[in-house]
Amino acid sequence: PLDRMPIFVKAGAVVPFQPKMQYTDEFVFDTLTLDIYLGDEKVETSIYEDEGEGFDYKEGAYLTRKITTLRAESTHIIKQTQEGDYRSTYMNLRLNLYGFKLPKLVVADGNNLVNEITHIENGFSVILDKDFKELVLT
Repeated sequence: PLDRMPIFVKAGAVVPFQPKMQYTDEFVFDTLTLDIYLGDEKVETSIYEDEGEGFDYKEGAYLTRKITTLRAESTHIIKQTQEGDYRSTYMNLRLNLYGFKLPKLVVADGNNLVNEITHIENGFSVILDKDFKELVLT
């Protein structure tokens, strides 16, 4: 439709979103959203975080989240590793998974979350602790 802007995204891409703010410390939000698009190849995405002001990042007060998405036959795996000493103020990550078929099993760090998924247009969503290590979809 004319009132919707098309967006073209690489398969396997991870796109972070946070609530709109007028300045870096306007308010504290509790969930960072990651839009993840279905892909067949292994894709690695880095998300950099720091306080947003000052020079503490030079002393190691930053965080790099490395999100890896990969597919092994009918199983999709999303892994996260972190580097740095900065602690994010938000508590959760909302993973919006676009183009994925509804899985029979959703396991995050050994916990079955299949009953906690939410249907969204063209996919589904799950909320995880910001420090999750691995999400497996089968």
